[in-house]
Amino acid sequence: MLWGNKIGRNLRADLYGVIGGTLFLAAVAFAGQMPATASLNGVVTDPMGNVVAGARVTVRNLDTEVSQLVETDTRGSYRVVSLLPGRYEVKVEAAGFAVSVIPGVTLTVGQAATLDIVLKVGAVQEMVEVTAQAPLVEPTRTAIAQVLDERQVHALPINTRSFVQLTLITPKVVPASAASGRGAYMGDRYKENQFSFSGLRYQFNYQTMDGADAYVWTANVVKSFYSLEAVREFRVVNSLYTVEQGHAMGGIINVITRSGTNEWHGSLYGFLRNDKLDKTDILTTPGFRAFRRGQFGGTIGGPLRRDRFFLFGNYEGQRQAKAPRFPAVYLQNLEAINAVLERLGYLERETPNVLQTSDVDQFLVRLDFVLGEKHTGMVRYNFYDMENQNDRIGASGVTGEPITTLAARLHTLRDQGAVLLLNSTFSPQLVTTMGVGFAKHAYQLRPRPGVPMVELAVVGAFSSGVEAADEQGLDEKRWHVFSHANYLRGNHHVKIGAEYLRTDLANHVTPGSLAVIPGLAAFTAPNGPLVFQVRIHPEQYRLRLSMDADQFGWFLQDQWQARRNLTFTYGVRYDVERIRGITTLVEGDHNNFQPRVGFAYSVGQLRPMVIRGGYGVFISDRYHPYLLIDGFVHGSNFPSFNEEYARANPFVRKYKPLPDTVVPLIITGVEAATAAFLDYVRRGVIPTAPSPQFMVISAPDIPNPYAQQWSLEVERQLSPSWVVTISYSGLRSFKLPLLVNHNLRPAVARLPNGKNDYQGRLYDTRFGVTYIGQPIGYSIYHAGTLTVRRVFARHFGITANYVFSRAIDNGAGNSTFIAPEDPYNTRLDRGLSAEHAKHR
Repeated sequence: MLWGNKIGRNLRADLYGVIGGTLFLAAVAFAGQMPATASLNGVVTDPMGNVVAGARVTVRNLDTEVSQLVETDTRGSYRVVSLLPGRYEVKVEAAGFAVSVIPGVTLTVGQAATLDIVLKVGAVQEMVEVTAQAPLVEPTRTAIAQVLDERQVHALPINTRSFVQLTLITPKVVPASAASGRGAYMGDRYKENQFSFSGLRYQFNYQTMDGADAYVWTANVVKSFYSLEAVREFRVVNSLYTVEQGHAMGGIINVITRSGTNEWHGSLYGFLRNDKLDKTDILTTPGFRAFRRGQFGGTIGGPLRRDRFFLFGNYEGQRQAKAPRFPAVYLQNLEAINAVLERLGYLERETPNVLQTSDVDQFLVRLDFVLGEKHTGMVRYNFYDMENQNDRIGASGVTGEPITTLAARLHTLRDQGAVLLLNSTFSPQLVTTMGVGFAKHAYQLRPRPGVPMVELAVVGAFSSGVEAADEQGLDEKRWHVFSHANYLRGNHHVKIGAEYLRTDLANHVTPGSLAVIPGLAAFTAPNGPLVFQVRIHPEQYRLRLSMDADQFGWFLQDQWQARRNLTFTYGVRYDVERIRGITTLVEGDHNNFQPRVGFAYSVGQLRPMVIRGGYGVFISDRYHPYLLIDGFVHGSNFPSFNEEYARANPFVRKYKPLPDTVVPLIITGVEAATAAFLDYVRRGVIPTAPSPQFMVISAPDIPNPYAQQWSLEVERQLSPSWVVTISYSGLRSFKLPLLVNHNLRPAVARLPNGKNDYQGRLYDTRFGVTYIGQPIGYSIYHAGTLTVRRVFARHFGITANYVFSRAIDNGAGNSTFIAPEDPYNTRLDRGLSAEHAKHR
């Protein structure tokens, strides 16, 4: 993709063989530091500053008593990898020196901590407790990231108690704009999980939970189906993640769950919010402020067998009810609206006197184990079940108007996941990690019974009836097998790893018809409603679209400590995604090599300053929701474009035939559209006159989008408790998907404003528009960041971030409603991004 070359069938087979071989070898070779672990390194010296070689360094987890032993090399250096986040004791022993013990060293997820130790001369039997602590800065870390530790996760107030919302307090992260999801298939299904990193759309992020995939592949969105009480901490990486991180060019969230310890602990909790305690929102309509939410649960953790088996469990429930938010024009004209519905023969009526309820039950169980001196691991299972009554009220309909009661859905969702991890320390130089994950994600959106399958989109007012472009269910199964390894030799830390992900999904679709009504006056007209455009499906049908995907990835990286204060990280990652099913894709994208390089240079010891930076290429998964639309918005006898269309758009010759689907008939013009709509709603009459077809498909060779990132950061520890960071980062993304109408002939004239005048001239008159997803989108992002951290002694700290940024793109999303204004001149759409936030 990046350089445009194509790989043949034989080479592709060889490539998969290499990937498979890498996965096998990584399992028996060495394991890389997973994003869910931490590392500790440093130098051991005598009182005169001379390095001490051969010193024994023991790192012991204070909660589980699990220990790792390493020896310093000829440079006095030591390094311990694959440490679970938590509290540790570090003990150093060397001939001729007293034993030094450093208690209470805390490591966080993804941290590369440095702890230099000065030994005191004395008898070996003598033990000295050292008060040294790891610097607040990380001298060897090359990535730009921010950790939300256990104290922050559980102490910071969050409105919904959804842990992913905490990512918004980290730099260069903003809530995704409505434009990036508006009109997009599944665009508002996971609104609470949509974030923009570095000015990119939310579809280009990724998340891991305990090192395993935690991501809804179908919707390109991270998951949040875990209780806040079950999360220990997480690290948000938004610039220059190392090569073991893949699948994203925006941001990656690495999360770890809580585990049991050698002591039994538990908790019970409850949280209550209601309209009596909350301040009234100024947008709330009088009489519609009812709200109550109760969240309750408990945790328990402890040893099943001391020093060997540790259990942690959590249950949480939620019971919520609230009054929907309706537009004022709807409430003020409710009687007239219901009169129209009665005239149309609707059995149901609009009523605002409903409550939207959301009931959730979830639990998580984790078992950690120690198998001898070399092997540790964990098994985790999580379960989430939700039922929402009167869902979708207030959301946007097809044309953007707020949905009302008749369009409400019964939304049920169930998410389950299981993970098995095994860490093996074969020697101080050789550590491996293997893991297997499985997740099942399913939901259903059931319309109100008895409501006709027609969306009444009253422009500028509301949208009633069953949504015209909405799916009714999804079943997604996802397997993740991965192996990472580390090999330590001298001043090199080599990482290698591979992964395989398999996704099987079925999407349930029942397309509805659509009536576009130009305003409330047209809707309530005596001879109306007067319809400007009607889109009628000749028959109501239920589709079950299936698709499966195989994703392979491998990486190789070396971290070279060229000098005691200078570290280089360089490596390459490769990913390939093969998708099969009812899709227009006929070509894969195989040129997905991603070189990345970074450096960290530190100055000083008592008040260290670190300068870090680098450059990298990042490949993201393709935009999956519109690959599903290929299966039901392509019509019959696909591809059936005429020769003139194919000459103007030669890429359509690559399309393969697809099973026929029923496409809507589109009738435009008030007189004709109104007559067709009334005949269809009242008598079920389908128009027989020929009508232009509407088509939304992907290009047959759409590639993976990618981005180039670069950054430079200066981090200075001003005192034992103060740290200031100043950084600059940039990003340029390419090949983002945008929908383009390819059926328009070139312009024949200019409008008075200088824009092209196409006069509706088409290549193939059987189609109205043919929106085809093309990789022509791009974005540009520049940001300066200032971060100040203050750590206090007694469980209190402050982190403040300020970002000054600029985000530019040529399209807010892959939607028909925000398609390029001029398909022959997409430069007109270049401007400040919908994700732009100048100050934050």
